[in-house]
Amino acid sequence: MIAVFTNIDEKELLQQIKSYNNIKIAVVSDYLPLISNLNLIENIELIVNYHNIGVSLHEIENDLKKFDLLNKKFYRKDSLSMLDIFYVKYLMCKYYNAEMTIFINQFHHFSKCRNEYYNFFKENSNEKSVIIERDVYKKLLSENLIFEEMDLDVWLKNSLKI
Repeated sequence: MIAVFTNIDEKELLQQIKSYNNIKIAVVSDYLPLISNLNLIENIELIVNYHNIGVSLHEIENDLKKFDLLNKKFYRKDSLSMLDIFYVKYLMCKYYNAEMTIFINQFHHFSKCRNEYYNFFKENSNEKSVIIERDVYKKLLSENLIFEEMDLDVWLKNSLKI
């Protein structure tokens, strides 16, 4: 897992990533919301069906159970917690099967449950995972997660293969 610490505005950061991007990426970001008039399962199915991904409803429901979301599968965005939304976005990225999954400024959603954040990344991250967080969280994350830290410009040029 790679970690990048920066205070660049999220919208600007997404533009930079987009301009450097030559690989299939998935992004978990507040700036890229769930579709509010669709429920949780419809948001996930939209990605699966649009990209013609071979994921069964059974697989999706097993993942929803893992994140304690199965009983919320018909909830719309406004009935979900920020943590629930984070997990849904992660699952959407997982099914998209990107070469890289980027998590931008998500630590604040876990302010009252930091161990869940650490456990999530310990269980669900790999060498294709990138955390981009504010500088203020660098010490906390360094003490609780194992990652390779990279400078933003170096990461953009090297990891996104310009």
